[in-house]
Parts: sequence; structure tokens; C-alpha cells
Amino acid sequence: MSVEPLTLLLVTFLPLAVVTTAMWIFDDGLRTSWGGAWSLAARVWLLGFGVPSEVTGGALAASGTVDSYLFTLMPSGVLVGAVWVSWHSGCRTAQMGPLPAVWGGYALVLAVAVVLLATTASNASARVSLLPALLLPWLINLIVFGVATLVHAPESRQGAGARLLLRRVRAWTRVDEVVAGSFVWAALRGAAVTMVALVGAAAIGLTVSVLGNWMSIVAVYESLHGGWTGVIVMSLIQLLYLPNLVVWSIGWIGGAGIAIGTGSLASPFGTLVAPMPAVPVLGAIPSGGSWQIMLLILPILAGFAGAWFALRPLAAELVGGWHGWLVAAASALGQAVVIWLVLTVLATLASGALGPGRLQDVGVPIWRMIIPAGFVALGAVVAATVLVLGRPALAEAANR
Repeated sequence: MSVEPLTLLLVTFLPLAVVTTAMWIFDDGLRTSWGGAWSLAARVWLLGFGVPSEVTGGALAASGTVDSYLFTLMPSGVLVGAVWVSWHSGCRTAQMGPLPAVWGGYALVLAVAVVLLATTASNASARVSLLPALLLPWLINLIVFGVATLVHAPESRQGAGARLLLRRVRAWTRVDEVVAGSFVWAALRGAAVTMVALVGAAAIGLTVSVLGNWMSIVAVYESLHGGWTGVIVMSLIQLLYLPNLVVWSIGWIGGAGIAIGTGSLASPFGTLVAPMPAVPVLGAIPSGGSWQIMLLILPILAGFAGAWFALRPLAAELVGGWHGWLVAAASALGQAVVIWLVLTVLATLASGALGPGRLQDVGVPIWRMIIPAGFVALGAVVAATVLVLGRPALAEAANR
């Protein structure tokens, strides 16, 4: 049990420590203490769980502009990796003993590791608040681990097993006996399919944009004059922010846009940005306008696909006329509401402060995530309408 938190650190923290140590060896030339490299790795790891860093001096400070500033833009790759490791750790240890003992052993060892990192993350150039540094990574990983042990615990164990819990919830709520219950579940299934479609379209769009603007990205790399170590380190840092970039891509193709600084916005309708920080991947942001407006059809198609997949098996339960359309449309709109909530959470996690001044506002404007959700709603309602109009044929096919 006690090995699992060490696996978490091995996968998520050790690579960061290796990179910062390489920077200390090749860029710093061993002139300073290795403690600075360790502290930087600890701050990046904590930042991945939402613990902000206050930059106060050193090479990262904005000399001559402000005395300090907050850095809150989470490297979501750290969070995704930690959640994945904690989940698989819970799956492996679910049957190793009584769940309270499993949880207690994991929580204790993880707490010791988090205390070590949180208390050594601050130095002369940057610092973190101790309370969130102690609580956030510990709670997030412990919750994911605990849920995984519940899901994979054998049903024979009293009080364990998520399947047993689900059956009890259904018995209490009698959701299967409610006429609209199947359409509520359809909204959730449709939202899941829509999210998969949006993420896939965003990932493809991000790849195409990077390849299409490769020379601009290379030009930023060359302007940094960091040598081969600088290129490697900058590339690895950008990989940590890959999930953020995918969320930004969803915001862009959905019409919400991307803000690189207060008052700026890049979207399919056009781009209005001030001089951007020297981050190579930002050179891949499309200019917008012209034919790129046509990409707004992608969230519409994603909403259509989700509603069609979820509602088509319920064709036999649909009735004709306005009543049947209202039920199907309500399920489709429920799907869009779920998508809006998910996108809002993702935009919150993928946005934050990247530097001083106007760079305190970087990412997808959270309130604008209603725009891609609206396009999803449009596609979902169109799918529901088509299904209601074709109800007789679909119902006959479903009953075969």
C-alpha cells in the first residue's frame, strides 16, 4: 500500500526534477545550489494541482515592472498524469485488504511526500502558500484513489463496490420507473459522445495548426537563443501544457476564442492580440476570419452526433407530434447543458496567469464557453427533430 504514493512521485515529480537538474547543470553551470532546481520542480508539481506560485525575484521576475506577480496557469499534464496514476493505484490495491486500512496507508505516505515537497518549494525567487500546497495535491490524489478502490472492490465485501451503490441509488430514486428517466440518461450519454467528438476535433485542429505554422514556431525558438538545452526544456514545458492547449483549441473551434492577455481575443471571427510572450506554441494560433469561420460547424456536428447516438435507441419510446418533440428536444438541451458545465470546468482549469500585467489573463474566457455549448445545443436539437420526424421507421427498426 505504501508503495503507491511513491509510484505517483516517480511518474509525475521525478521527470520534473530531472529536467530542472539538467537546467542547473548545463545552463547554470553548477554555480548555485541544487536546492533551486529542486524547489522549481516542486513548484511546477504543485502548480499542476492548482497551487499558485508568487514570483518575487530571480530570473523569472519581471524586473523594472512589478515587485511580484502570481503564476497560476496550471500545467494540466501534471494533473492528468497524477489522476491516471492514482486511479490505477486504487484499481491495484482494491482487493489487498480492508478498505479503511488501504485508504489510511495511502493517505499517510502521500501526506509525508506532500509535506516534503510543499515545505521545500519556496525560495528567494518564488514562493507558494503552504496551506493549499499541503491540502490540494493530497486531497485530489486521495479522492481519485478512494473512488478507484470503491469501483473495483468486490461486491462480497460489505459496504464496498460501486455497482452495489449504484443499484441502491436506483432503488431509492426509482429512476428506471420514471418515464423520462431514459431520456435523462440519454442526455448524459449524448454529452459523453459530444465531448469525445470535441476533444478529437480539437486535437486534430491543434496538430494541423502547429504543422501549418511551423516556421513561426521555429522563429520563436531561435529568438530565445537557449541552445539545445533550452529547446528541449521549452518543448517539455509545452508538453506539460498539452491538455491546456486542447481545451484552448476547443474554445477556438467553438467560437469562444483564446485570450493571450487582457483585452485580446483570437477566434474564428478574427484575431486581436497585443505582443505575445515568447512561447513557441503560441505561434500556432490561427489568424481567424475568412474560411475558418466554417469550422464553427464542428461543435454543431458534435452535438448532432451525440444526440443521434443517445436518442436513436429510444425511437420506440418516442411519440409523434409536439409532445414527442418536446421530450426529445429537452433531452438534447440537457446534453448541451452538461457540455456547458464540463467546458466551463475545463476552461477554468486550463486558464490563469502567465506573467505580470496583462498576462494575468491567459486562456479561454470562461463565460464565453456558452458559445460552443450553444452550437452543441443547435446540433442536438436538429438531431432530435430528425429522429422525431423519422419516428415510425426508426421505431420499426428498433423493434425488429
